[in-house]
Amino acid sequence: MLRRLRRTLPGLMAVLALVGCDSTAPDGTSRLSILLTDAEGDVEQAVVKIERIELVGGAGGPLVLDDGGWMGDLTDLTNEFVTLVDETVVPQGSYAQLRVIVSEACIGVDAGEGPDQLYVSPGATSVVCEGDAAGSLQMPSLAQTGIKVIFQGPIEVTSDQKIVLIDFDVAQSFGKKAGNSGQWVMDPTILGIDLTFSATVNVTVELASGVSLPSGITLEDFDASLDGEDQALAADGTASFLFVVPGDLQLDLVSPTGVTITTTPTLPYDITVDPQEVEDVAITIESLTGP
Repeated sequence: MLRRLRRTLPGLMAVLALVGCDSTAPDGTSRLSILLTDAEGDVEQAVVKIERIELVGGAGGPLVLDDGGWMGDLTDLTNEFVTLVDETVVPQGSYAQLRVIVSEACIGVDAGEGPDQLYVSPGATSVVCEGDAAGSLQMPSLAQTGIKVIFQGPIEVTSDQKIVLIDFDVAQSFGKKAGNSGQWVMDPTILGIDLTFSATVNVTVELASGVSLPSGITLEDFDASLDGEDQALAADGTASFLFVVPGDLQLDLVSPTGVTITTTPTLPYDITVDPQEVEDVAITIESLTGP
């Protein structure tokens, strides 16, 4: 499972406010919200058309949570999210699956020099990717049976409110078909995380007295790294890792090419975060050389 999932800080504050509000739902029901994000990958574009979201395994067959649909580029959701289902009232209980019905998709693959190589699902009329046509994108049965979201067990909807983040991992979901067919295949990997159990790690980087950055380099050229997931620092030297899966994590700072630093605390730095915890870590750059 990914060690962390990504989103902007204002969105996190909205989620926390939603989780903490009083119960107003009818007895025996919950208000379910579903958010969508994406892990980083090498595919430059991945535009999908989601027809609907279904909750499967309760009484009476699949429960359609949203049939208004959503269409957009998944690669735009790295460290962002969109709301697919907003507080839909559902019967409380245990559900076996969450399914995402995708009817169309296209991807743009980095071709090095020149435009992306473009692969489109057969019959697609709505999705648009920029590039030169190179082949087709196969989506076996996804428009009928949908994509099963992977959880660690059944989906328990027992409280007044439940918010689920689903991470559509573009890097693992598209692959080139063997041979010279000119086709790519969509074999989606989507992980589901219950946000009530996530954590946040805030990082602040500052320069020690007497230390200055080389000409042409700013703190924005440094990346904070949490268990291998990188995030560029803001101009004020801060970064926030949101929706972190709790546990033992390793925090590091990635310097621009040719720059060597020493810090307090010494990096990499081991931290442990608990569910719903906000962990604030301050890093001071004590010395810097290069480039």
